[in-house]
Amino acid sequence: MTRKYTLIILIVIAAVLGVYFYRSATRIETVRVSGAEAANFKFLFSVIKDKEFDKKNNLNLEFVWSNPGEVERKLTAKEEGVEVGPYNPISLAETNLKGAEQLQSFAPILYTYYHFIVKADSKFYTLQDLRGAKIATRPKLSAAYKSLAMALKLAGMDLENDFKLTFGTIPENVKALTTGEADATLMSPPESVGLLVTGKYRQIAELENIWERAAGAPMPLVSLTAHKSWIEQNPRKVKRLRKTILDAATFIHENPQVIEGYKDLLKIQTDEMLKLMKEGLPSSYPTSWNDAVSHFAIEKAMEFGFIKSITHEDMFIH
Repeated sequence: MTRKYTLIILIVIAAVLGVYFYRSATRIETVRVSGAEAANFKFLFSVIKDKEFDKKNNLNLEFVWSNPGEVERKLTAKEEGVEVGPYNPISLAETNLKGAEQLQSFAPILYTYYHFIVKADSKFYTLQDLRGAKIATRPKLSAAYKSLAMALKLAGMDLENDFKLTFGTIPENVKALTTGEADATLMSPPESVGLLVTGKYRQIAELENIWERAAGAPMPLVSLTAHKSWIEQNPRKVKRLRKTILDAATFIHENPQVIEGYKDLLKIQTDEMLKLMKEGLPSSYPTSWNDAVSHFAIEKAMEFGFIKSITHEDMFIH
């Protein structure tokens, strides 16, 4: 009889533990994300929320929106409860080398698909033509600036020494181009589409080709990143976040028509703009986590003198 009662007790305990672990594994966990007030970023995360990719992976993503120059700082400082956010590979190395904070990237967000945009009747047709030109670009602390500087170095050019630079937001840079204050500006989809569709502008699209030939993959612009301590304490959230991002990116690649539902966000005003957006925007979103290309970017950053050394701690994790 005692053996029978013991068996019953063990079965009850096993059942209770099973229910506990099942509920724990399927519980919706909230994660606060530092988000950039940029259309390409907001589109991806709008799709995640609207198509419930976060909930399908037992997550609830909450966003703290900031201008791009503030996004990385808020994550580093853990402001407003931020736990994860986008980080450029070079910025990541710079932050970790300071020693006060140690961050790691674990999922892709955006590739660097930037083009120089010039007026249709411009005398500039190649990168070499642009040497000495007036370039309107993003601030030096931005991921866009750092990515541009890296890609140009790989092409044998120096952003600060070979060009005359002005800095501003995307609207400010577009205005500089239209008024003639700048000969070219650096843009990516979706913002570049609005200019190209008018027929008054064209793009010089060599940068990403140069990078891809060298690295074997597009250049990472930003990856999802968190403090090392947070990653160690939340391995399940890390896996769920990575899958959420990749699920959404794959969905966008396979269903570019989803862009039709975000015309206001992407400022799509004509059928031609919609067509170009469907053709170009999905390529901005990686569908796999290729940490090797991020390592390549860091190695080149050290080779070109953007960073002094590489930390021994692995900054890009599987």
